[in-house]
Amino acid sequence: ALLLQGTFSPMSLVDIWHPPPLSSSMAMQCRGPADPVQAALLGRTPQSKAPAPVDDEWARNRYPLMQFVREAWSHLESQPFIPGWHLEAFAHHLEAVANRQILRLLVNLPMRSAKSVVQMVFFPAWVWITAPEEQFLCTSYNKDLALHHAVICRRLMMSSWYQERWRARFHLRGDMNIKSRYENDAGGARVTVAVGGATGVGGSILLVDDLHSRDDDDSPTHAEIQSAKEFFNGDFAGCLVNPQTSAIVVTGQRVALDDISADLLAKGGYEHLKIRQEYVPPPPGQPKPITSIGWSDPRTEVGELMHPARWGPAQVAEAKRRGM
Repeated sequence: ALLLQGTFSPMSLVDIWHPPPLSSSMAMQCRGPADPVQAALLGRTPQSKAPAPVDDEWARNRYPLMQFVREAWSHLESQPFIPGWHLEAFAHHLEAVANRQILRLLVNLPMRSAKSVVQMVFFPAWVWITAPEEQFLCTSYNKDLALHHAVICRRLMMSSWYQERWRARFHLRGDMNIKSRYENDAGGARVTVAVGGATGVGGSILLVDDLHSRDDDDSPTHAEIQSAKEFFNGDFAGCLVNPQTSAIVVTGQRVALDDISADLLAKGGYEHLKIRQEYVPPPPGQPKPITSIGWSDPRTEVGELMHPARWGPAQVAEAKRRGM
């Protein structure tokens, strides 16, 4: 297990990010390594680094999250990007979180809808373009998957495509650059903890990706579901850097009637973005739900699919047969 308190066990040493060795000629140059990737890994600041201009071409209103996802996708994923209005809706609400228009966001999306990679990989990398001081605290029921997202988020930020555009904005610190926690020289961090694990750190944006496993509903006592909710409501949600301005995003499938989504909806205070695989209209006489940023489900027909370009009728029917 990776420890976040500065104490390493022998097993955790394999998780340390080792930068490529510098040649002797490069090491002798007081201006630092010429390769921006090596410079970022070592936490060095190039002489050309300067604050972002006031008229910033990468400002969020000029370079939205969804555009970043489209352009960055091929640098991480081998499969082509398939756009969908559900991803646009998700991205708009994440933008509202970044801008602090929304401080508490609950998102229910079906499986295999790219929600995890958009939230846990692309979103932090996009935020750091204009706000590298943001501190992300991330969790999931599956620690291996959570660490995988942390790794590919870092891989994206270390890619030549990202570095060519934004290397002057921040650099990853060489003295704190492991899978479970890496920091930049602007004060930002991305920390990953497992559900039920100790936190010991705070975050300005807390990201939850699937707090529960689908198998948790198999237990007659729902002990795992209850334990995960206690972790979220106790240790995790209490780790806000600033309770007035820090944000929380909870994303996942519904797995049980008493899961974290039910808990948050009962308590209130969360903006709710809910998109079903198959459209279910509101009861007669009731309007469509509209979120605080003015979004509502664009579908009109009962059973209309969310993303038929990826999940067509045959694929949805097969998922139902598997009990998904």
